[in-house]
Amino acid sequence: LYLERAAKTLAAKANSVDGLNTKIGELTKERDKLQKALEESGDEATKKQLGQALKDLEGVRNQFNTLKSEYDKAKQDHANELLNMQIDAVLDTAKAGLKFKAEFPQAAVDTLLAQALAKVKGMNPEFIDDGNGGKRLAFNGADGQPLRNPENRLELFTAEELLKKELKAMGILDEGRQQTGTGTKPPQGGGGVGGAAVD
Repeated sequence: LYLERAAKTLAAKANSVDGLNTKIGELTKERDKLQKALEESGDEATKKQLGQALKDLEGVRNQFNTLKSEYDKAKQDHANELLNMQIDAVLDTAKAGLKFKAEFPQAAVDTLLAQALAKVKGMNPEFIDDGNGGKRLAFNGADGQPLRNPENRLELFTAEELLKKELKAMGILDEGRQQTGTGTKPPQGGGGVGGAAVD
């Protein structure tokens, strides 16, 4: 619904910009015609007409410039909003499979999760070519360099990896769901199965 409204607004602004552009062209032709007539006749009435045409042209130009900058801003805002929605969708998918420690109240989990999401979203995300004709979300450091995961052969961090990293640092992520096998260690402490989450 938002995207539909934004698209209609952009289309209306684009039509207004095009209309004013046409008007500028018409007034410029009128000005040139009047200037030529003035050069040929030196007539006072033609001078007045030329003066009015110049005022009209200036007014329409100012209107055009204002509308054009509004259109450009609306277009950029729309692109930013669309990018934010796409990033949010990737982050929603990343958080979907997460499990949190039971001892934390839901309100605390929600607050900390929101902080972690905001931090990850602040890591200069951008969609880049994934090498297979698609796009993938990549994150960059303050220096503009892509963030790479040292625990995954220096591949680019995924949204899920960054989110888990932030939540682990906060101490609220329940990692009991990890399966043992190649490369993973069994959960430490507690010896019995009773405390482990079962998938």
